[in-house]
Amino acid sequence: MQKRQNITGFVLAGGRSRRMGQNKAFLVFRGKRLIDYSLSLINQITDNAAISANSNEYGEFNMPVITDNYKNAGPIGGLESCLRWSATSGNIFMPCDTPFLTVDIWNQILQFANDFEAVVPVLEGSKTEPLIGYYSKELLPIIVSQIEKEDFKVLNLLKQVHTKFLTFPDSDAFRNINAPIDMGDSKNSKI
Repeated sequence: MQKRQNITGFVLAGGRSRRMGQNKAFLVFRGKRLIDYSLSLINQITDNAAISANSNEYGEFNMPVITDNYKNAGPIGGLESCLRWSATSGNIFMPCDTPFLTVDIWNQILQFANDFEAVVPVLEGSKTEPLIGYYSKELLPIIVSQIEKEDFKVLNLLKQVHTKFLTFPDSDAFRNINAPIDMGDSKNSKI
């Protein structure tokens, strides 16, 4: 796959990991830290990459770490800060806890990037995955307005902009690692 220079990729690692009880980005799953899966995938798509996090734990990655401008806004705050920082119109986002995503999924999402302001997966059965997707930088003023109204739901943003809800079969590809039970038989120790 040829890398895209007109896209910036962001790994969302700013969550509180309440269910996991520790920063899940650094948990080892099947021999690799969760964040390493996401960074590896982003780096297959673009050389323009950054981490969205509200912590100083990510210095080892030698890439920009973008902190939220709006504290306690949740994931939409991460979207706002990353889009504000980005130098590209096109931007992709994925959580740090989705080790099963593939380049093929991103290729399917990105084929609609020129025609929509946002492209997000919807799993059969109508479960939307708003934190895995393409977002145009042009959405920034709408996101800021929504945050200032204290509406922190990314799904509400997607309902008001030109969004492609791209249907995928429900599969493990979109599965998050949210709690110790999701780690299965792997060693869930922090490196």
